[in-house]
Amino acid sequence: MQKKLFNLFLAAVMLLLTVVVPFGTGEAATSTDNAEKVIAALGIMKTDQENSDSTTEQVTRAQYAQMLVNMSSYKEKVSAKSNVSLFSDVSKNYWAAGYIQTAIEQGWMSGYINGSFKPSQSITLIEAVNGVLKLLGYTNSDFTGNISAAEMALYDSKELDKNITKTKNQLLTRNDCMNLFYNTLKTTNKEGNIYAEVLGYTVDSNGEMDYLSLVNSNLEGPILVNGDWKEKIPFLLGTATFYKDGTLGTLSDIQENDVIYY
Repeated sequence: MQKKLFNLFLAAVMLLLTVVVPFGTGEAATSTDNAEKVIAALGIMKTDQENSDSTTEQVTRAQYAQMLVNMSSYKEKVSAKSNVSLFSDVSKNYWAAGYIQTAIEQGWMSGYINGSFKPSQSITLIEAVNGVLKLLGYTNSDFTGNISAAEMALYDSKELDKNITKTKNQLLTRNDCMNLFYNTLKTTNKEGNIYAEVLGYTVDSNGEMDYLSLVNSNLEGPILVNGDWKEKIPFLLGTATFYKDGTLGTLSDIQENDVIYY
């Protein structure tokens, strides 16, 4: 029987066991598929506010502030709460106050002249582009004339627009943001370094994020599927969630002589 390689991950918070088959055992994943897997694995789209599974749901400015933190070296170093109320509509106890404060201090985002931030307002493409370009090290002094137009031109030239069809002032969905973040990870920053590598991640020879390298860094195993193999896994398989080639599978997808990592 042909062996297949399964990766099992424990999501401690959700208490789920996840099984994934690496790309090498099946058909090559598309760039879009890889983007979804990588961004999910890195937790970039996760916010302290309840997250939706809908890819068409629009992203708010508050959510985007936390996503930018997740895309930066500040990830897991920023408190959700703040010690000050920076805006009239963002109290220091607001769920994203700390992330908004960081986004403002780093120049990734800005408030409005009336003293508000409008945290529940959906993010526009130009606002989102400004954020990722600032992550890449660009400042307003790098642009001449109309800054927004110049930023959009750089957005196009750096191919940050791949798989995104929105125009400058249109509102972004979770799917749009996922693609924007993935494209940002693959591009170079102002100094010419691939942004993913700046953050300590790996890009493969095709210019794609190396998903296997990303997930394998946290794996344990291997366990050969035979005999009492289930007893060697320190989690209950009955409550597990299984993925094969990045899509939802079942326990029955695991066959004898498969190699298990968790």
